[in-house]
Amino acid sequence: MTPTDADLPESLGERPWPGHPRRWLILGALSLSLLVIGLDLTVLSVALPTLVRDLNANSTDLQWIMDSYILVLAALLLPAGSLGDRLGRKRVLVVGLALFLIGSLLCANAGSAQELIGFRAFMGLGGAIVMPLTLSVLPTIFNDTERARAIAVWSVVTGVSIALGPIVGGWLLDHYAWGSIFIFNVPFILAALVAVVLLVPESRNPIPRPSDPVGVMLAAAGLTTVVYAIIEQPTRGWDSVTLTTMIGGVVLLAGFAVWEARSRHPVLDVHLFANPRFTWAAVGFGLVGLVLTGAMLLFTQYLQNVLGYSPFDSGVRVLALVGGLLVGAPVVSRLLPRIGTKVAMVSGFAILAVSLALFSTTTVQTGFGFVGLCLALMGVGLGVAMTPGLDAIMGALPEGEFGAGSAVANTFRQVGGAVGVALLGNLYLNRYVTDLHLPSTLPTPVVHAIQQSVGAANAVAAQLPAPLSAQVRNAAHAAFMSGMDETLVISAGIAVAAAVLVLAFLPGRTRAAQPILKTATTGARS
Repeated sequence: MTPTDADLPESLGERPWPGHPRRWLILGALSLSLLVIGLDLTVLSVALPTLVRDLNANSTDLQWIMDSYILVLAALLLPAGSLGDRLGRKRVLVVGLALFLIGSLLCANAGSAQELIGFRAFMGLGGAIVMPLTLSVLPTIFNDTERARAIAVWSVVTGVSIALGPIVGGWLLDHYAWGSIFIFNVPFILAALVAVVLLVPESRNPIPRPSDPVGVMLAAAGLTTVVYAIIEQPTRGWDSVTLTTMIGGVVLLAGFAVWEARSRHPVLDVHLFANPRFTWAAVGFGLVGLVLTGAMLLFTQYLQNVLGYSPFDSGVRVLALVGGLLVGAPVVSRLLPRIGTKVAMVSGFAILAVSLALFSTTTVQTGFGFVGLCLALMGVGLGVAMTPGLDAIMGALPEGEFGAGSAVANTFRQVGGAVGVALLGNLYLNRYVTDLHLPSTLPTPVVHAIQQSVGAANAVAAQLPAPLSAQVRNAAHAAFMSGMDETLVISAGIAVAAAVLVLAFLPGRTRAAQPILKTATTGARS
């Protein structure tokens, strides 16, 4: 929130605005909302084998049960953030939570794979509304001094929620049916709704402007087609469908940029990208999503399919990454005023690159002690890179663009994550297949099944006679490690490239000053 006229000091130079008096309680309400959204990005991953049995889902169904949520989330982040700026961030946030609640109940009662795909897409609509608005409220209730600390909390909650997904999902599946994964959301969403209604002040663009339906449709269509092409490319390759879809998406996004540049009331002021602080912080945030999502895809397979941990046990061990995040984000938020955004982000990417390079030295015999150290170091790097990047993005925004600007940051991260899964997943799979040396006596259909993944190889090996079973399992594990290690080296290179880009193009220590006294908040209570 920002102060009302009655709150203004007699002299504007006497003291800075201290922030909303209940700002930390409000942050708690926003964090609870974000926690549920982030959790649902990963909680379903451990239930996929169960869905094959209970819903007769095939491999394509499983892919789209996961991806329909991400597709809608990425496509609608930008329009949803802008809607909050125009209609009121609290009001739209409540609507988003309600939609997410309805979607959770529908998913829990889905009777087929196709129904679950559709209901997951509906949940993505709610997630697209909630995610950017939990971030866009922060500059309206925190001053410049505390904003970085608040964003550090937001970053930690994001990381914790994603890491908790497999843990929560694994525990629920050990005790209840798969629908419990969605029923689990209900009490937390209800609590978040009550907290948001009671605590969060209303805020919006102080200069209301008309809607921009053309811009909304171009943004949604462009992001949908681009993300669809990225999701489909690993399985289809660059065939006529994926290539045409990708080109069409890029053309639509280019049309969106041209339209917004000429619009009198754009859904996103594209001139924000003329600010290198905003642009390169957003690019850095997208590269974080690319490296993190692609690498995590391999880590979970390594823990479960190579080291042999259950989904629940592997999820618990990923908490090492969360521990690092809990250290990195708060520390950098306190150091940020002294070292500046550029030094902080470059340091974060450097730590991330080192952790990935260290992880690439693991073998089948490597114990979890070393793996846990690498994950913790990665968490530190993520916290140190993400927090100043988000602070730079939000600090560069005019008060009427908080929702749209935070949506840009989250869109960059989601699209970066989709690219990471496609790009790094393809690199890994190609190396896995190339280095997979199997006994020549295996039938061709069996070889083809083993080449799909290390998990499939383990399943095939379990059905083979003892000597042959061990040979297949050892060959698959060795090929997986070869593919993972090479992919992690490339990921480390991407982190280094991100550090170089930020070092070269992000402005130095001077932080963009936001006006201390604003009038964007309407109907706020002290």
